[in-house]
Amino acid sequence: MLSNDGSEVIARSIEATTADATPLERLSETYRIREICDVIGQHGFQRVALQFPDESLADAQHVAFELSKATDAFVCVLADTTFGSCCVDTIAAAHANADLVVHFGHSCLSKTTKIATYFVFVDHRDLDLDHLAGELTRLAADEAKQNRRLVVRTDVHYHWATADLEARLSETCPNITFAHIDRWVPAATSLSSSAPRTLLRCPDIDASTTLVYIGPDSLTLTNLSMLHSDKQLMQYVPAQRDQGLHAVTLQSSRLLNRRYFLLQKCKEADVVGLLVGTLSVDHYLSTLRHLKRLLALAGKKFYTLSMGKPNPAKLGNFLEIDVFCLIACEENVLLDSREFLKPIVTPFEMEMAIANRGWGQVPYETGLKSVIVSDAPEGDDNDGNASDASGASSVDDLGQKPHFNALRGTLRHAQRYVSEGVLASNPDIARHVSEEASRALTARDASGWAVQSVTDNSAAAQYLQSRSYQGLDVQEGATPVVGIREGRSGIARGYTHEPGTPADAPSTPTGGPPAALEGS
Repeated sequence: MLSNDGSEVIARSIEATTADATPLERLSETYRIREICDVIGQHGFQRVALQFPDESLADAQHVAFELSKATDAFVCVLADTTFGSCCVDTIAAAHANADLVVHFGHSCLSKTTKIATYFVFVDHRDLDLDHLAGELTRLAADEAKQNRRLVVRTDVHYHWATADLEARLSETCPNITFAHIDRWVPAATSLSSSAPRTLLRCPDIDASTTLVYIGPDSLTLTNLSMLHSDKQLMQYVPAQRDQGLHAVTLQSSRLLNRRYFLLQKCKEADVVGLLVGTLSVDHYLSTLRHLKRLLALAGKKFYTLSMGKPNPAKLGNFLEIDVFCLIACEENVLLDSREFLKPIVTPFEMEMAIANRGWGQVPYETGLKSVIVSDAPEGDDNDGNASDASGASSVDDLGQKPHFNALRGTLRHAQRYVSEGVLASNPDIARHVSEEASRALTARDASGWAVQSVTDNSAAAQYLQSRSYQGLDVQEGATPVVGIREGRSGIARGYTHEPGTPADAPSTPTGGPPAALEGS
């Protein structure tokens, strides 16, 4: 149920788990305190914000104390993030007026240029380097016989082993290359800045490449299998070294079939909710503007929502929306929407549905950079409308033509909420549609009373008319006109008309409802 009397929440038992604190003698090594101090001193940072995942909160105060003692900078610990701890919380850091964020734990490696960031992955040392090196050597020899090469990518917690493995295998296994991660990201204010364009430096992956992932099952591995579903993917789990290198058993084809099903739901949708799941990831604003423009060109109605981490109860309040498009980082964007009333898709899937592209014509992507049209800065109002590689300039490609519904086996014409005349006369169509929607229900008559402005092109009005309950019936002219009488007075503990009310209870209507009409 989406609503009840609240008793379920009160009676619900929650099992809280707390991680053991790291021993003080290992604190500096685990959290790389000396490296952080060097970064602070080298760049002269004055205000430093520390972002910890839930499993490391027990060490937060000790790390903050050690950094405050070793540097002159003001150090604070950020509160829990509103969406995912894998992303740098630049909003919370801005509230603290921080000029450096130190991000601890797992990271999705989504780039942000708003604030300088230093990543500390909290190394997991349960990796047997000798055993892993032997496994990679055997696999590289087998792949070399077929003129194939290996690209090794590690979970961020095992990235510490990359340099050691590369030194061991560089001479004996020339067909092995490793992906590297930039842990230091300076703040950048322009595209000409020295900040790296991506945190993960991975070699090119082609048809002759076998991917090797070092780490347990995770969202990173799921994302990797989706992006490279046509490549051979091997996995090494440090905690299960007896299995050695083995083929990934994730059903990537099954996951892609699920995404194809959701893409068909996108094509059916007439009302779209643009769900902003992050305000920190680079290109989120450009992606939002780009999707707004495409939806407006396709004649679809759209709403922009920002509510933190989505759940069925939150999204259940927007039943008039047919499908939600989640703008988030690469790991959180693939949200399983089976528990939700309406499907949740990625920006890439939404663009494919609007542009009516064939499934498989372009490689599947989860990042926001694959959706936007240009590399325009997020503060630029132009946002890349001059060039349009996605075919947005052709309205016929964006939903005017009927499309075949693979789920029902029929042809379907999409409902259009923007006329062709408006499309032709407004180059900034997304802004025009938003402004028109904001004025849709504000018309007033000569006496100043607000009147209901319901048009055939209003998605909200059409949904209201289709509901069996449309609010209280005013019954104008059917209710007799009566005089005004005094209502209840007092406080909620006891009104004056109730027995046992203290004599000194206030007689003015302070706690009760206002004076009511007779007969109401």
